[in-house]
Amino acid sequence: MKFTLPIFALILLLTGCSNTPSDAELRQKVQGTWMPYHDSRKTTEHKADGSFVFKFTPELTNEMTAEGTWQIKDGFMVTTITNASWPDAKLEVNRYKIVHIDDHEMILRHDGATNLLKVLKK
Repeated sequence: MKFTLPIFALILLLTGCSNTPSDAELRQKVQGTWMPYHDSRKTTEHKADGSFVFKFTPELTNEMTAEGTWQIKDGFMVTTITNASWPDAKLEVNRYKIVHIDDHEMILRHDGATNLLKVLKK
């Protein structure tokens, strides 16, 4: 009986710490225009209709774009590239674990990778 109060307190603490956003909450937060930390030449706009547009403006060439769809599944952002402006572009599906997201930044990990990608909301 003397362990009841500490166990109950631990359960409450763990419940309060599990602040994992739902897929619906992630969808809302992901919408908008994002750019990689320290690289304003690249932007990705995630639209409410589930489409995205990626733009990259290299210094010596014209703007390159890729378009596709995005969705949130089990805490992962799944993107499908359906059209790209450069000739050797791969039309592919990518999965990114959303490690952290708030109103100003998002941290992603490509499925199967260890490196993290930090992007900022414009």
